[in-house]
Amino acid sequence: MNWDKVKIRVMGEEISHKDLEHDEPPLEDYFVPVVLSALAIDKASQIVPENYWKPHGLHTWLSGRANEAFKRMTTSQTEIVGGKLKYTFEMNPGGPVLKNLTLV
Repeated sequence: MNWDKVKIRVMGEEISHKDLEHDEPPLEDYFVPVVLSALAIDKASQIVPENYWKPHGLHTWLSGRANEAFKRMTTSQTEIVGGKLKYTFEMNPGGPVLKNLTLV
C-alpha cells in the first residue's frame, strides 16, 4: 500500500503516517482483517442457525460479522457483544484473531 496517498486526520488536521507515535501499532494493523480461529468457527456452526450463514457460507458470514464487531471495539477491549453473540478477540503478530464465540 502506498501510504503517501493515504490521508490521515488527527483532531481535524491532516498528518503524515510518519508523524504517528512509534509506540502505536503499525498503521497496517488497523486494516488487517480478523483471522478466525478453528474454535470460533466450530462454535458458530453449533450456535448460529444455518439460515443466517448458509446463503453465504459459514466462514464468509462469520468473517464479516467478526470484522464489524472488531471495528466497534476500543483498543482496551478484548470482548464485545453484538446481538446475542459475544465475540472474544486477541491480538497476535499478524493482527486480530477471533478466539471464541458464545451466546449471551
